[in-house]
Amino acid sequence: MEAASDRQDRATCNPMPGSRTVSTSAQYFGVPQRALPSNVAGSCESDFRSFVDFLCQFRIFAEVHKLRNKVNSNWGKACGEIPKTPTSFEEMVQRLKLSEKDYRSSAPLKEWAQKHKDSKYVPQDLLEAWGIVVNV
Repeated sequence: MEAASDRQDRATCNPMPGSRTVSTSAQYFGVPQRALPSNVAGSCESDFRSFVDFLCQFRIFAEVHKLRNKVNSNWGKACGEIPKTPTSFEEMVQRLKLSEKDYRSSAPLKEWAQKHKDSKYVPQDLLEAWGIVVNV
C-alpha cells in the first residue's frame, strides 16, 4: 500500500526540468496531467487547447442532436382515421324514419330544427325552405 507522502510527491513532481504542465482544461475532460518540454510546450498546448475547444463544440452539437431526436416525430400529424359519427340532425332523421324526400314535409323535424337552429347542424336548404333565420 502506498503512503500518502509518496502520492503527494508524485503529484507535485515535475519529471523534466524546464517543462510546463498541460492546462487545467485537460483535467476537465479527464486527461491526466503530463509534462511537456518547454520548447514544445507552447505549440502543443495551443494544439491541445484547440482540440479541447473542438471537443466542447462537439459535445454541444451531440447534446443538441439528442434533443432534436427526442422530439415527437408524429406531432401535427393525424392520429389515424377519425370515426364517422352521425350529426344530431341525421340522428333525428333516423329516429323519425324519414327519407330525404320527406324532410320538408315533416312537422316534428321542422320543430326540432326551429328549437336547435343555433346550436346543431341543420342543412341550409331546409332552413331556407322553412323560412328559419339562424342567429350567428
